[in-house]
Amino acid sequence: MQAYQIQTIIRDIDLDIQEITLLSKDEAEAFLSKEQRNLDEIWWLRSGHRHYVGFADEVWYTGSVSDRRVDVISGVAPALRISNLSANALRIGDTIKIGGESWQVISDDLAWCNHIIGKSSFRRDHRAPDAMVYEKSDVKQWLENWALGRGICTTAQIEMMQGRA
Repeated sequence: MQAYQIQTIIRDIDLDIQEITLLSKDEAEAFLSKEQRNLDEIWWLRSGHRHYVGFADEVWYTGSVSDRRVDVISGVAPALRISNLSANALRIGDTIKIGGESWQVISDDLAWCNHIIGKSSFRRDHRAPDAMVYEKSDVKQWLENWALGRGICTTAQIEMMQGRA
């Protein structure tokens, strides 16, 4: 992966962005309090719902995790998987600026954009057999295009994430 020169409030650092993604249900519940998850909008998680075909997990207005039909448009609050956060002395709670957005470090390898950057359906065809699979979802494609447009990820990185490199 390509390293990016990132400016923090206090200094320039090189970060190795591995992936842009959505948080999973487990990550959202482990790394964010219910209050932090409350973005005053409904937003997608990358987890397909475990029990209902055509539903995916998302966070509701209250910060609670629930499910919704995948063809409904909801908010997107992405996360970056970064391999060298601790090598740059970044700790949980620190904020970095990447692609014009603020990202909060929430774990040893994740930084989360704690607001809605846009909206997308998870998958337009909720009847498709893979409707709940993030890797094949419309929101993943939407997010990758957004990241390319912001210079957060390169085309080569996106292809590596998709397994095409």
